[in-house]
Amino acid sequence: MHVSEVAPGALTLRRLVSEPALGLSPVDGADLDVVVRGAHSIEIADAARWLRPGTLMLTTGLRLDAAGPDDGDWAALVASLAAARIAGVLFGVGIVFDDVPAGLTRAARVHGIPVVAVDPEVPFARIEEAVTRGVLAGETYLLRRTVWLQDDLLGALDSTDPTETLMARLGALVRGSAALLDADGRTVAATGAGPFRLIADEVRRAEGTRPFAVGRWDVRHRPLRIGPSDHHLVIASREPRVLDDLGDDLLRTAARVLVAANSVRVLTADQERVEAARLLSTLLAGLPPARVRQTWERLRAFGLRPGEPLRMVRWDAPEPSRPGSGHRAATATDEPVRLLILEDSERAGAGISATALVADDAAGCRWLESAAATGAVGTGGPFTDLTACPEQGAEAGTAYRLARRRNGRGGLVRLDEIDYATWLSASRDGDPRATDRFERQFGELARSPDLLATVAAYLASDQDVATAARQLVVHPNTVRYRLRKVEAVLGTPIAATSTVANLYLAFRDEIEHRRP
Repeated sequence: MHVSEVAPGALTLRRLVSEPALGLSPVDGADLDVVVRGAHSIEIADAARWLRPGTLMLTTGLRLDAAGPDDGDWAALVASLAAARIAGVLFGVGIVFDDVPAGLTRAARVHGIPVVAVDPEVPFARIEEAVTRGVLAGETYLLRRTVWLQDDLLGALDSTDPTETLMARLGALVRGSAALLDADGRTVAATGAGPFRLIADEVRRAEGTRPFAVGRWDVRHRPLRIGPSDHHLVIASREPRVLDDLGDDLLRTAARVLVAANSVRVLTADQERVEAARLLSTLLAGLPPARVRQTWERLRAFGLRPGEPLRMVRWDAPEPSRPGSGHRAATATDEPVRLLILEDSERAGAGISATALVADDAAGCRWLESAAATGAVGTGGPFTDLTACPEQGAEAGTAYRLARRRNGRGGLVRLDEIDYATWLSASRDGDPRATDRFERQFGELARSPDLLATVAAYLASDQDVATAARQLVVHPNTVRYRLRKVEAVLGTPIAATSTVANLYLAFRDEIEHRRP
């Protein structure tokens, strides 16, 4: 392992050699920048079998006492040690062999295994104890570093935007850049001046979590799943040693923090939705004046200020476009929407149907328009008296029904912006008494398509027979004939003010649809 890859605090062969009390002398320019994870004195056959990777083998060569310095058995021994990935060989001289055998040094050079001579006056036990102390010290350092990194990154959970804060801390720790990318390579959050578009392209092409470079930037990345979506966490630095030292720990810890932050956000959002639904349900049920001040205080938690204008809303839109309590307006500079939502589970089969209380401001208007893009939305007029919520809820329902009747296209209807006739027409919907009265007075006309079309065209043309005839593509006399039949059905003159008023209120949608 190269020196730039050695983590601070790790025990290396160089540190052991630098201890005079251990009597160690490198042989043949041995590479001393290897990490040592243990030491074991062994003199038996098949020694490599009993040594863990990163371990130093301490030997006097006793097992090969009969072999000469250039015997081929040394090469076989070293080959087995290389396969076991040991850190090096510490050879005690002056016990069995006066010097380190040449065959051992040659084979070790071929396999890249460092060889160090041990002074005959130094017991192997002293070296083993020194290695044990050094390894423990290095592990303690790594443990302290891991705890420190985790503590620093976990601090992001305390911020209002944990993801952005976490990216900023990651970028500072690697002295470079950090980013969270979605599955399509788009940047969700980022810090620093890294070439994120090029990095995203490389991440999609990379095999597994293999490190790569983009220009002068060294990059480490890690896939993770946040909620239902796949993401990639990326760190980039122009100082490779920093990533070699901290990269894996940072990515692992930051990924856990992001998942935890998402869990906290989801839990908080769920709790807010439940509280919002409970509060709105209370308002719709009717609020006594004595509880108005207390309820305004509860509304503060949702950003609604005492005395500001509110609107009651009813909407019906597909799930993907349903604005929620965390919905924000289109641009980053827009204010967040302040609202409470109560979903109607009884109508869930027809899409999401819900009631909302929203602040009557610019953000609220944008929210209404975004919901109306895919479904019917109805709202009452602005109000400030919380005791009026039941009536406002009914007004929003009336506007909602009007929006649903608009040629099946839905859209947005504000009840305070429609005329009296439209309001009156919509108000009778859902009233069984109004339905029965309509059937008795206009049922026969409603079931006569030609007569109804003629009446609608006649009234939409401001009672001009010629204009109605052109619209219906018939002769004016045909229009007059049909109008006489309508008079017979209704029992009143078609030109009478009361007849015109009743027909307009009964068939307003049909008439307005035919108006030029």
